[in-house]
Formats: sequence, structure tokens, C-alpha cells
Amino acid sequence: MVVNGSPPSRYRPLVEAHPQVRWLFSKKPLWYCGAVRRGIRVARYDWVYLLNSDMILDASALASVVKWRSPRVFAVASQVFFRDPNKRREETGWTLFRETGGPIEILDEVPEDDRRVRGTLYAGGGASLFRRCLLEELARDSAAYVPFYWEDVEWGARAWMLGYESLYCPSSRAWHGHRMTNRLFFSEPDIDRILARNRLVFHLRNAPLAGPFDAFAGMLNHLDDTSLEEILEFGRMARIVCGHFQSCLLPADYSALEGTWERRYGEVDECVS
Repeated sequence: MVVNGSPPSRYRPLVEAHPQVRWLFSKKPLWYCGAVRRGIRVARYDWVYLLNSDMILDASALASVVKWRSPRVFAVASQVFFRDPNKRREETGWTLFRETGGPIEILDEVPEDDRRVRGTLYAGGGASLFRRCLLEELARDSAAYVPFYWEDVEWGARAWMLGYESLYCPSSRAWHGHRMTNRLFFSEPDIDRILARNRLVFHLRNAPLAGPFDAFAGMLNHLDDTSLEEILEFGRMARIVCGHFQSCLLPADYSALEGTWERRYGEVDECVS
């Protein structure tokens, strides 16, 4: 269990109640990808389930996703519900994208049934099972997205381009307190700003940069001054350029992501071969 940005004293009752759990504390915030990397380094098994602190799992959630491990599967996403039943389901765990003439738009769709296991563009890093070794490799270069958002989109996209699939298992259920963790450090406007900034970071690192320079300049012009300054900061820009060249070397190109969410793998009580 990776705890960062909070003193160990706040977790003393949990530590005492669960002595079998290995606790890793950091006084400073590691942000999302930093916490993931630290946890992966000490993981003992071939698969890891990433669970945010504002998620609650159904009792059978883990048993449902582990059935769908396979040599060519990178991740298996749980179905996500908001803890507030009256809130519109903006997050479900079944992800797809649509083209917008620029950076892609990510969408979470509500499936027509809760039995069909299907493909998903990416498995959300808040409640999904991952192949540890491949996740460790993909997460190594996620610092361009600090502090949070869109890292897991890149992991899923690049895994597909490497020939690995991401699945959505609706019988594995998780309930999310939306943005509860991020609100401890950031205001709602800042969270929305970082989300928009990292959407462009993903595009620059992973999508073909076809078209005139004016199109690229137009994308930057849509950013607020703070986000533009952050993207043009030398270290982040170097990671963006390096990430783009890495993406160009992947076995499949960006078009391999089309229709990943349309794949069907069977009923929830079946297993992939």
C-alpha cells in the first residue's frame, strides 16, 4: 500500500488492523505515476491491481477480473460507479475515443449489459488489473503527465500498439468518490486545467503530427497561459519529444486503436483462451 502526501500517524489504526499489508509511506506527494512506480517495484506477483484511495471494491471484484488474465492481455478494467447514485455516469470503465480534428476525446460509455466482456481503449488506473512487467515498462516514462490524468490512457494505447489487449469486465464492480483525492491538493478549476493540458500532452506524444505548423500552433493557442508555460518547460517538452519518437517505433501505428472497444470476448463466466 503506497501512501504519499499524508503522515503515517493518520494510518496507524489501519496499519495495526492489517499487519499482513506492506505499507510504503512518503511524506512528499509522489503524484499518481510516482506512487504507481514505487508500488510496482516491490510487487511480488506477475499481476497487480491498481486501486485509488477513493475507490471501494465489491467483494467479488478481484475474483472476476483475474479470470481474464491471458498471455496477450495487458489489463482488465472493473466497471465503475459513482458513490452518488444521482450523479450522471461520466466514468464507467469502458472507454473509447472519437476524433475531433486535433487531440482525441475520451469517452466512457455505459454498456448495454453487465455480462459481456469486451475490449476497452484503456483500463483506468484507479480500479484495474495490470500485467506488472509491461506496466512497469510503460509507466517508466510517465513523468510528462505529472501530477495526474492521461497516463493510463497512454499505457492502454501503447499496449494495444504492442499487440496486447485491454479488457472491460462489468461483473467486477468499483464505486468511486469522484476526484476526492485530487481535491485535497487542487481546486476544481485546476483539475480541469490539468486534464485539458495532459490531453494535449498525450496527443503530442502519441498521435501522428501531420499537417502544417499552424495547426500545432493553434492547439497551443487554445491553452491557458499556465498550461502553455508548463508544456513548454524544458524537461516536459523533452519528455514529449522523446515520447513521440518512442511511439513512432512501436510495432503498430495509431490507427490500431480504432474500434478496440468494439471487440467482444465472451460472457463474464467464460475465460479467454
